[in-house]
Amino acid sequence: MIRPGVPYADQMSLFTDSTIYKRVAFVLAILGLAVEFVSFVSPFWISKTFDNGTAINVGLWLTCVDLDCTGISSSPAWLIVAGVFDVLSLMFGVTCIVCLSVCIFKPQLLPRTRRWPLIILTIFAFVEAALQQISCGVFLKQVHDSPQASPPFPENAFASLSWGAAFSVLGVILYAVVCILLFTDLVRICFAVPK
Repeated sequence: MIRPGVPYADQMSLFTDSTIYKRVAFVLAILGLAVEFVSFVSPFWISKTFDNGTAINVGLWLTCVDLDCTGISSSPAWLIVAGVFDVLSLMFGVTCIVCLSVCIFKPQLLPRTRRWPLIILTIFAFVEAALQQISCGVFLKQVHDSPQASPPFPENAFASLSWGAAFSVLGVILYAVVCILLFTDLVRICFAVPK
């Protein structure tokens, strides 16, 4: 976000001039999106190693047997739904970060009251967290309810949840905190005593 011809200190002063709620929300939103993206692309939502040494890793899009990864052919409908909700949550996350960047680094573009941008940001953060929660919930529910081996999952897959699923849950938590921080900043602005 550094503009040519503008000193770096001026850019940083815009960041430090914004409220602590927006600054923390900005950092957590970037962290949450990064964590969510890693979980989205990783084939490590379920990881199981068998007695013969064969390792199976399954994600939203890939199945890996040892080091040979392939796309999931004939995906069940619930896996497609989980993937679609994950893609939508990523889109809302990127939109939230872009809008939050405008609020922090280009405050002159905002209306004088600054309420509407915060309302929109809070809604984006909430929708992002809700969509990610749905995606994660659909995946975990289906894996929990099918203890027998079914393509693409090994037997007793719920006991083999791996770090990809944990990152997805962490992304939900981070964006929920972002939503709470933005809502707190909105309430602070709405009830501030005019000078």
